[in-house]
Amino acid sequence: MYCIVGLGNPGKKYEKNKHNAGFLYLDWLANKNNFLFHKAATYQYAKVIYNDSPHIFVKPQTYMNLSGIAVSYVLSYFKIDIERCIVIVDDIALPFGKIRIRANGSSGGHNGLKSIEQYLNSQNYPRIRIGVGEPRSEDLADYVLSDFNKKELDIFYSKTFSAISEAISLIESSNIEIAMSKFNGMDFSQ
Repeated sequence: MYCIVGLGNPGKKYEKNKHNAGFLYLDWLANKNNFLFHKAATYQYAKVIYNDSPHIFVKPQTYMNLSGIAVSYVLSYFKIDIERCIVIVDDIALPFGKIRIRANGSSGGHNGLKSIEQYLNSQNYPRIRIGVGEPRSEDLADYVLSDFNKKELDIFYSKTFSAISEAISLIESSNIEIAMSKFNGMDFSQ
């Protein structure tokens, strides 16, 4: 079984925030593939057959800074190896419209990834970072909690999220290097 985790904050007011890029991807995927999320104590999940294999898609409901609580519980409960957990997360260090895939590595200062690493005591899980651009003048917290505009969402829905789905398929078929060489650096903003 594979676990795909999209990071974000629960609640209507955060729904289209830059920090919720992971949630937005999972909502897009669920809508496209006709599956629903169910509620558990610390996360929402959908357990489905996707790409011809069992998957659990997870949206932690613990708020971004405590994402590791939900992720560690899901991996333990469903007995999923950390290497089979792919985390989808926003990244302010990447220009909008780019994605970056990594097999493992540091949190890069992202509080959601820091929490996962703290609760799992490991950095050895694949992640797909979605570029949301860097704040020009506003406070970092204000920036990541601001909404994407319509044009940005249209780009996600028409290009970026399809690329992420293709990257996930490559990662799951043990071709993360191919996914990295194909998608890292590609610009979906046009």
